[in-house]
Amino acid sequence: MQRHLTALDERGLITKVSRRQRSNGTLAGWTYRLHINQPEGTPTTPLSGGVGESSERGHGRPVKEGAPVPSQEPSVKNRQLEPSMNDDWDEFWALYPRKTGKQAAEKAWKKLSGADKQQASASLTRHIAYWQNTETSAQFIPHPATWLNGRRWEDQLPECTKRGKEAPGMSMVRRMLNEARDG
Repeated sequence: MQRHLTALDERGLITKVSRRQRSNGTLAGWTYRLHINQPEGTPTTPLSGGVGESSERGHGRPVKEGAPVPSQEPSVKNRQLEPSMNDDWDEFWALYPRKTGKQAAEKAWKKLSGADKQQASASLTRHIAYWQNTETSAQFIPHPATWLNGRRWEDQLPECTKRGKEAPGMSMVRRMLNEARDG
């Protein structure tokens, strides 16, 4: 989608106006201005002028004296125009070893900032290696939404030493040796 928006911008059909900000201070998607009835390739400039001015306003039509002035607010506000991190989500989901609660995990993923997504993705391989080396049962690997919401990629993992499985009957041999030594 970003490629299409860039192409429309290069052709002068839209202009990237401003980046919206959510109430919690994080950045949201861009606001775009459509240039309807403007010949393709015409340079786009921000709207200017006041009521009754008859100059071009960047939308391809002169404004007559006394005519209502078109809104100078951006004409398109579409949350879907925000650059997509979906590819990163697909990669994260493909790597995460416990496939539980995909919808909740995707929701948690979308709440993360771009930097947090990069850190989580980079740290995931380290966590997977730890879980494999310690032979962690799937039931003890956190759900992906829990891992993301809890910022578990920031956790310091304990030193990983692979525990080898004990040969069958070894505990009995150890017990017999202890009995012989003690008795």
